[in-house]
Amino acid sequence: MTRQRALWRSIPALNRVAGIAIVYPPARREAETFKMTQTSNRFFDEIGRLMNDAAGAAQGVKREVDTVVRNQAEKFLRDLDVVKREEFEVVKDMARLAREENEALKARIAALEARLGVSPTAPDAGSLKTAG
Repeated sequence: MTRQRALWRSIPALNRVAGIAIVYPPARREAETFKMTQTSNRFFDEIGRLMNDAAGAAQGVKREVDTVVRNQAEKFLRDLDVVKREEFEVVKDMARLAREENEALKARIAALEARLGVSPTAPDAGSLKTAG
């Protein structure tokens, strides 16, 4: 227990409150640490510049391909004579109105035929040819 108390007292006050012990590795000698030397190698600079230019060129090619594909798709759709959605909706409404008008005219003809006493299934008298 005394060893634990001694360890507890050696922890800084900030960490003691939180109950967290921060343990640092023992310091290494200077010879053991690896230092990376910074060099200005022209070969690696050129390779880096080449990769940067290649990335920029790839982005330019991507934009060009996107433009060509979009133009070809638009040309293909124009050649197919595909109608626009708005035009389709207008023609659809015109057809609906024509059907409604046709139904109204059928009802009106049926009412007139009923008033004249003509059967809607009887042939028209003027269109019959008499033999003779």
